[in-house]
Amino acid sequence: MRLTNVIALAIASFLWSCHREIRLDASSMFSLYESTEAMKKELELSKKDAVALDAAIDVLVGDATREMLAQAEAAGDLPASARVETEARVLEPIHALTFRQLITAAADRTNSELEGLLAELSEYEAIAAEHQKHLDQVAVVRAGYGMSLATRRSWIDLTVHNGTDKTLTELLFDCSLLENGTPMTRESGTCPAVFPAGLAPGTTGIAQSYVGWESEPRPSRKVDARPIRAYGAQRAVLWHVPSEIDPREAGAIGDIKNRVAVVDGSLRELKGVDLSVAD
Repeated sequence: MRLTNVIALAIASFLWSCHREIRLDASSMFSLYESTEAMKKELELSKKDAVALDAAIDVLVGDATREMLAQAEAAGDLPASARVETEARVLEPIHALTFRQLITAAADRTNSELEGLLAELSEYEAIAAEHQKHLDQVAVVRAGYGMSLATRRSWIDLTVHNGTDKTLTELLFDCSLLENGTPMTRESGTCPAVFPAGLAPGTTGIAQSYVGWESEPRPSRKVDARPIRAYGAQRAVLWHVPSEIDPREAGAIGDIKNRVAVVDGSLRELKGVDLSVAD
C-alpha cells in the first residue's frame, strides 16, 4: 500500500513538473504554431493571456520572421533543408522558453523600446522648444475672415510682422474661427501664408489664405492664428513645431507620440499577464 502511494505520488509529481516546465518548440514555423497552441491549452490561458503570448512571440522574433518570409518569397523555392535551417536560426531566441520566460523577455524588450522612444521624444521636444522661441517672434497683427456670398469660398487675410532675423517666404499657421466670449470653435485647420517677394526681418506683410470653411463671417467671430512652421529661401524649413489642430502636421513628435502610445499599451498588456498559471 505504501509502495503504491509512493509510485502514485511520483507520477503526479512528474506530471505536475511537466505542466510547469512546458516549453516552446520553435525548431520550425510549423512546430512553433503547434507548440504555441499546445501551451495555451496546457496552461489553460485566458483569451487575454493567449493574445499576450502571441504578442510576446511577435515582439521577440516577429520582425526577423517577417524579414525571413519576405526574403524567401523573393528567392523563390528553397530546398527543404535550407528552409528548416533558416527557420530554426530565426526562431532560436524563443526556442525552449517557458511561458513565464517568454512574457518576461518580451516585457523587458518592450520596456527598453519604450525608454528609447521617450528619450528620442525628449530630444525632439527640446528642439521644438527652441524653434518655438523663433516662431514666437512672428506676430499676427491682424487676422480677418471673409467669404464670397456668390461662391461661398472663404479665406483669411493675415497681416504678419516678422520679428525674426531671417527673411520668410512662407508660414503655416494653426487657424481657428472662434465665437467671441465663448469656448466654441466654429472651424479649425492649418492655413498657409505665402510671401513671394519674401518678408524681410522687421517688416510687415499681408497674405491671403483660402481655408474652405463653411461658417459665415460675423462680428462675433474672430480668427486665432498661431505660426507652426516658417520657410526661408528655396522653401527650406527654418523652424517648425507640431500642429495642435491637424494630426497630419504633427511631424516627428506626433509620430513618436503615437508609437509611444502603442508600445506603452503593449507593455501594459504584457505586465498584466497572469504568470501564476505557469507555477
